[in-house]
Amino acid sequence: MQQSYPLSEKQKTALRFKPKKTSCMQVRTLEDLKNCTGTLVFIWLKNNNGFWFYIHAVTGNTLYGYMMTLNMWRYSSVSIQHICSFY
Repeated sequence: MQQSYPLSEKQKTALRFKPKKTSCMQVRTLEDLKNCTGTLVFIWLKNNNGFWFYIHAVTGNTLYGYMMTLNMWRYSSVSIQHICSFY
């Protein structure tokens, strides 16, 4: 599996949007995020960091997928315990 991919110009333009925390859904259960598998979501962490994330899989209490960082999609994982909300 490739670990990173560059963003296309269209993705760079579209993903400049950063939703406000107040317009995002709070994470209540693991099912909230399992239902988003195969979907691009914006994730707000409890430490106020936010990023776009393509959810590939949810295993245990961890999301696996591609996080947008520095104009690249990088394969990574995020513990659900650190997530505040998602859009």
